Amino acid sequence: MHKGIPFAFENIEDLRPNDLQKAARDFPQMTFIIHHLGIPYVDETMNIAGRFPNIWVALSGWVNAYPLMPYDCMHALGKALMMVGPDRLLWGTESFLSTTVQPWVDLFATVQIPDELQDKYGYPPITDEGRRKMFGLNQARLLGIDVGERIAKLHGKKAVA
Repeated sequence: MHKGIPFAFENIEDLRPNDLQKAARDFPQMTFIIHHLGIPYVDETMNIAGRFPNIWVALSGWVNAYPLMPYDCMHALGKALMMVGPDRLLWGTESFLSTTVQPWVDLFATVQIPDELQDKYGYPPITDEGRRKMFGLNQARLLGIDVGERIAKLHGKKAVA
């Protein structure tokens, strides 16, 4: 679901994530993904996603905003990690806005929630396991892909149970 930043002549009130609460409650078997961390509605988005296990959050757009407002982006990512957790966060780039995706991969592969934000707000650090989940394991799980089985198949081996 595209929530947050309006494009062209969209009504900004239609882009708040609030309407997803009823949908998540009425259709618990469905998975809803809110893109762009719901920016500028990060607080509402994290509150809603934190309460409904069938709402996931895509980090798409985060890397594009990071060079312009790094503190705000780290604050939003910290909220996502604290309120939703790394198990329902999906990394994305919106790389069509750039000539190459590699710098964004490199950035997210090393970025860390600053100590100041961890200390002041209680945000958790980004762990290696959490980073792997956000970078693709969550997406695979969401799509029903057994990563261990796929890796074994690529290497011509049987999957380890």
